Amino acid sequence: MEWKAESPIYRQMTDIVIARILNGTYNDGDLLPSGRHLADEFDVSSLTGAKVVREVESLGLTSKKRGIGFQLNPGARHKLLDMERTKFLQEEWPGIAKRLALLDIDIAKLPKPKKGVVSEK
Repeated sequence: MEWKAESPIYRQMTDIVIARILNGTYNDGDLLPSGRHLADEFDVSSLTGAKVVREVESLGLTSKKRGIGFQLNPGARHKLLDMERTKFLQEEWPGIAKRLALLDIDIAKLPKPKKGVVSEK
C-alpha cells in the first residue's frame, strides 16, 4: 500500500473501511475487522489499526460487542451514504461545478458512471 503524504495513514485506512461499507464488502450486522487485523492487512502498527476502529465507531456506525468486536449497526450504510453525500456536496461539488463552468462542460452530456461502483482508494 502506498500512503499519501498529505493525509494521516489512519485517515486513509478509515476511508478504505468506509468505502468497503459503501460497496457492500461489510454489511449491516457484520463484525468489522479488529484493529490488529487491519494493522496486519495494511502493515501498520496495531495502534494505527485501533485508531481506525475508533474512528468508525465515532461515526456511530458500529457497536462494541463485548468479547466479540465491533458490529456494523443496522442502517449504517444508509447513514454513511447520507453523511458522504452531504460531505461531497459541501466540500467537493462547489469546486467541481466551478471547474465545469470554467471549461464550458455541459453536465448533461457527461458519460454516466456505472452505478454502485465504489473504489477503496
